[in-house]
Amino acid sequence: MPNDRLRDELMRQALTPAELAEKIGVDAKTAERWITQGRTPYPRHRHAIAAMLGESERYLWPDALSPEKATDAARSELVALYPHRNAVPADLWDRLLADAAHEIGLLVYVGMFLTEQPRLIKTLRGKGKSGARIRESAKAQSRRRSATHWPTSGR
Repeated sequence: MPNDRLRDELMRQALTPAELAEKIGVDAKTAERWITQGRTPYPRHRHAIAAMLGESERYLWPDALSPEKATDAARSELVALYPHRNAVPADLWDRLLADAAHEIGLLVYVGMFLTEQPRLIKTLRGKGKSGARIRESAKAQSRRRSATHWPTSGR
């Protein structure tokens, strides 16, 4: 099966298979087989190609890693995973904000939990004055209710 990802990335970079082969130090027919026959290069060649094209080996050759190595690679990218926002340790928010130096980005759908951080505004203001880029985007649910949904007074 052809490696369309490799082919597409070479086209984006305006490289031919022969040019790729020359830069990597392999025969042009070898590079052509990587593309047209979906052959997987040796690890040293995969690394060099991925670095040259600015893509990950995993993206260019999804099946190149054994299932065990793929699992290990996926685990190495995660520091911690929390099933719900309220499972995140409270002091972690403080540490993340305190350690941020260049940029703080807050993207929330309903950010009421931010009110649990009493020093949040002061911290953000201080970080901004220190030169950090502060970005915030929030979307709160709107709940339009007609008067009939609210209890009437005097009941």
